Amino acid sequence: MIQVNLTRILAGILNKKLTKGLVKKKGGRDEIGNLILKESKIITIIAIMLFIITFAAFAFFIITATDAENRNTLIAMSLMFGILFIILAIYLKVSKKIITEDSVINQGLIGKKIIKFDSIETIECRNNGNNVRLILKGNGKKIIIPAMLIGFNEFFEILEKKVGQEKCMDAKFKIESFIK
Repeated sequence: MIQVNLTRILAGILNKKLTKGLVKKKGGRDEIGNLILKESKIITIIAIMLFIITFAAFAFFIITATDAENRNTLIAMSLMFGILFIILAIYLKVSKKIITEDSVINQGLIGKKIIKFDSIETIECRNNGNNVRLILKGNGKKIIIPAMLIGFNEFFEILEKKVGQEKCMDAKFKIESFIK
């Protein structure tokens, strides 16, 4: 129990350190000039490292397994984890938020969600301990924007201008208290 809590605390501290730097970085721009919010390359590198470590551990266990049944189980588990990490890497590469002049676009593995700034009804901010997420709702759609995306600060300034500071007040307070 103490180990789990210590791991959570250390992960939270590392996450906050990463978040502070990422929030302040300027986001990328596409050819048209739209703001692009993406995950940090550090996150992708961590995912690849986890894949390599998991693959190496399973390879070691498969080689040292004495029972054929255990070996087959380990092979199945290593395939499963390998597929999961590959999907995660593809998601991190493809997934992005695009901020245009009049809308927010969430591009993921499956498709796109688009919410126009003038149709945003509510802006929520949730803090799950290790990260803050901005939740935009409008026209029956919901887009979640984590604070760990590069260019988040720039996006939030645009959001305040487009929808008004009144709608963003609560979210701004929570984000600022998290980043401190």
